[in-house]
Amino acid sequence: MSDERYDPTWVVDLARRQYPDDRRLHDALASCTRVVRRCDCGCDTPYFAEPSPDSMGEDSDFGMRIALQREGGHKIVVDLLPDGRVACIEG
Repeated sequence: MSDERYDPTWVVDLARRQYPDDRRLHDALASCTRVVRRCDCGCDTPYFAEPSPDSMGEDSDFGMRIALQREGGHKIVVDLLPDGRVACIEG
């Protein structure tokens, strides 16, 4: 387990602009302050919660996938677990 700190302010701001009524998303993103691990495939995606072992590797096992658009067109993908916690922020 990593002890790396993370500042989610930038992604919370994006979510508030693009999904202004989704307070659960805002709160879930705001709680992403500690990285539990980085993806080991080489992409360096930060993970904030460990999915259950039986859900590893299958996109369909995440509760929801939300896309956010950064200025300049770069897309950010937020994977939420079924319980509403953020699993990872890609991009």
